[in-house]
Amino acid sequence: MPINWNRTALAGGLVALLAVPAAVIVARGDDAGPADPAASPRSASAPAERAEVAAADLPALAFAANDGAGFRIAAVAPDGTGRVEVTTGRGMYPAWSPDGTELAYVGEHAAVTGTQLAVRVVAGDGEVRTVTTGTQVPSNLAFRSAGELYYEASLQATSGAAGISSTTSIDRVSTAGGNQRTAVYERGATYHPAWSPDGTRLAYVVAPGACEGARCGQPLVVRTGERSVRVVDHGVAANPSWSPDGTRIAFAWKPGTGTGAGRLGIWTVVPGRAPVRVTDGRADDEPTWSPDGDRIAFTRDCDVWVQDVAAGSGPARNVTATPGTCEISPTWRPEGAR
Repeated sequence: MPINWNRTALAGGLVALLAVPAAVIVARGDDAGPADPAASPRSASAPAERAEVAAADLPALAFAANDGAGFRIAAVAPDGTGRVEVTTGRGMYPAWSPDGTELAYVGEHAAVTGTQLAVRVVAGDGEVRTVTTGTQVPSNLAFRSAGELYYEASLQATSGAAGISSTTSIDRVSTAGGNQRTAVYERGATYHPAWSPDGTRLAYVVAPGACEGARCGQPLVVRTGERSVRVVDHGVAANPSWSPDGTRIAFAWKPGTGTGAGRLGIWTVVPGRAPVRVTDGRADDEPTWSPDGDRIAFTRDCDVWVQDVAAGSGPARNVTATPGTCEISPTWRPEGAR
């Protein structure tokens, strides 16, 4: 199947609801085991691929940008200066490691059966390595800790009786490569993983399998160990992001469902309390916190914007105003490397 890298619509916002008859399956976070060097997609004799700019030298805000030739990874300072291109090859869904030394993204991998989508990692020294292979389509990456990466994994299967069926789970992999495992697989589908800074709570979005159509909601769930709680249980949630102190979650939310429910806006929520609106709801999506917790970067109209979180702090600022280019999926480098 050819890969369409020229889309300018956001892929990770409102997701299609899937009906998948599956039970909850949760893999414990401490059973991943060491990576298997033999399972690494890159041969030891193959020359190392390198990014245009090493992860250690990149500005704080990384994102995916499409100037008409397909999405690639770029980065810019939070004030909009110092923009650099990170990859010459295709790339989407960038995610910083907690220590800011690695930048993961979804790119292309040349396999025997043709070009596949794969999770790739830019190291601090600029080396690029592929850490997943196979028929699953990865998206929406999230680090739990340095070297431990989670992502949304979609798989289509065809059978004579059932036709084409789709499953979406949250999988995990070591950034050293190999040992891809399913971490969360719920009835319906699970999307948009986001780990709390201490690595103990996983936020994600659920599309219930028994519900189909425009009036279906997508709850925001937080899982601690094997216990999950719906933090926002109505409307359509997407793309959660934890504040650096682990007390709040920023997320995209359309409070209602169906016709007339309005557009996505950026909200924050303290688990157990009511959500608080941050932006004015102009189809805003994909929030990511600044390391100091005072600002949130997000996507609006194919640009990356930065908004101060404090009340009365003024309007958001466009930091990637580039005519003819679509910029989405921002990720803000945590404290650590810079």
